Amino acid sequence: MPEPTFGHQPDGTRVERGPGWELRLGKFQDVLADVERCDAVITDPPYLSACASAGGGSWAVGARHSAVDESPMGYEPASESLLDDLVSFAARICSGWFVAFSDFDGAHYVRSAVRSRGAVSAEPIAWVKPKCLTPPRGAHNLPEKGTEFIVASRFKPLPRGAHIPGSYVSPNSTPRPGVSLFATGGKPIDLMRAIVRDFTKPGDLIVEPFSGGGTTLLAAVMEGRRAIGAEMDAGRFEIAVKRLRKGYTTSLFAEHEAEMKQEVLF
Repeated sequence: MPEPTFGHQPDGTRVERGPGWELRLGKFQDVLADVERCDAVITDPPYLSACASAGGGSWAVGARHSAVDESPMGYEPASESLLDDLVSFAARICSGWFVAFSDFDGAHYVRSAVRSRGAVSAEPIAWVKPKCLTPPRGAHNLPEKGTEFIVASRFKPLPRGAHIPGSYVSPNSTPRPGVSLFATGGKPIDLMRAIVRDFTKPGDLIVEPFSGGGTTLLAAVMEGRRAIGAEMDAGRFEIAVKRLRKGYTTSLFAEHEAEMKQEVLF
């Protein structure tokens, strides 16, 4: 599989490459500025969350966190401005699907943002999370946040038809005792492989502006696609590069965790 290649990169940008993938260290607005076209943007950006339970009344400022006083571990804070940058970036380069994970509040914002930029489709898809990725909320008798959303949109009609699932359901499997997640917000590899299959075709180029631990890039190359990503946190960048260089299915759980299997509802 040919490696992705692009034009001028900002001076000093660290870039790691492997068969079919490329990962750059830095903010996507800077390090992916030379990307002119891709077949799909599939991304898991920081979430907007209504933080009334944390004593606030507006959007949360912590990326991938529900409480405003938690550290985002190097992530750019979640904000409407950040999502606007992401949507504008996708609208500029994407010839196919723009697929973005979000929480309930963010899904409304992303749908509005893509429609304002001429999207011909913008539909939410539910992801029912496994129990091990659904921490209890505890206070105020609030229900667990067992569902996240995937906003699937496109900015031009596609020449081919496809049957897109209305939801993805992950099993309620849990890691063995003593095993915990080492990366907040990570998605199961089987889920991302299913999304890659559903929204792209073999050989397509996928862009992930928020690569995190590299799951989307790994899923892409495992499914015969090409991928380029950006990650601004140096620690997560190193995790992603290590996983991608292994070249086989791993998850964001610690080693020896029972492999999670993802089911798709049609």
